[in-house]
Amino acid sequence: MTRYRIGSADYASNGVTFQSALESAYKNQVRPLCLCSEPGLPMYIAHLDRAYVVKRMPYTGADHAPGCESYEAPSGLSGRGEVDGQAIEHDDAGTVNLKLAFSLRHNNPVEMDNESIGKTTAKTSGTRLTLRGLLHYLWDESKLSHWQPEMQGKRSWFAVRNALLDAVKSKETKSAALNEILYIPEVFDEAKRNDIANRRIRSLAPIMGPGKSGKKLMLLVGEVDSISEATFGFALRVKHLLDFPLVMDTNLRKNYNKVFKSTINLCEYTPKAHSIVIATFAIDDKGIPSVEEMCIMLTSPEWIPLENGFDRQLVRNSSRRSAAFRSSFATTFRPRNRSLRLS
Repeated sequence: MTRYRIGSADYASNGVTFQSALESAYKNQVRPLCLCSEPGLPMYIAHLDRAYVVKRMPYTGADHAPGCESYEAPSGLSGRGEVDGQAIEHDDAGTVNLKLAFSLRHNNPVEMDNESIGKTTAKTSGTRLTLRGLLHYLWDESKLSHWQPEMQGKRSWFAVRNALLDAVKSKETKSAALNEILYIPEVFDEAKRNDIANRRIRSLAPIMGPGKSGKKLMLLVGEVDSISEATFGFALRVKHLLDFPLVMDTNLRKNYNKVFKSTINLCEYTPKAHSIVIATFAIDDKGIPSVEEMCIMLTSPEWIPLENGFDRQLVRNSSRRSAAFRSSFATTFRPRNRSLRLS
């Protein structure tokens, strides 16, 4: 829980009158103050759907107290300093412009250095976000890298999806707004199967239809259920999206275990872990989706990202002590050779 000062009154972020106070402040252009430190740090209010959300001013994360929801480690320590102002640009209107190191067109890769040509992984000079970097950035923006004791037992795919959907608002790429090109499957409900399928069709309509070279791609973020042989090659099945398997060609599948070997091993070693996939994908004229490029990220049962066994132990011990903490993401945004693409 965070406390804010709006005008002359103080409010708790979980208070019953907080939303009405934010609505009034938004209409009267009053900036709330975060009271994690004195005399308070100016914030801004975003109007998202029917809710009002308090957000920190750009580049002020390190000014907040370490225990504050708005705290962010100095960019030089988190690795974000390598992309802030380059791959991640903030404008005065509160929009974040993202430069991507991967293509959103079929078989139209972005420029890569000579060392990368011919490999099954993509590199970036640091001025663009890789798939891995984008996934970690969104995880951090949605505060899924944060943990509070009161979250115990309350984080589900429903909560994770909503947090990610909120995080992509006001995020733009060169080709489109991020929320227009990112698909995150909603929680499956057998009784609502047809409605869910219809909403999915509407969301994916921009990339449906004939065409191959230069065809538009979309992004998918979901939890891996399985990767198995199928009549068409291999199928990537995503939880809550089991009726919509994505095609993986033989070369992509062959390299999967090699590129993500350490992540797969850690997943098997971590009970109730979540394997999160981010992928670019196309849909052919028969309505069959296929993966173009992908990356996976492991999280703890609490959905906190894990890089290795030390992270696993730290997250487990911290959650057992009912301690509040935040994943450091020490190397999250740095360009690393961990993305697998269709060659």
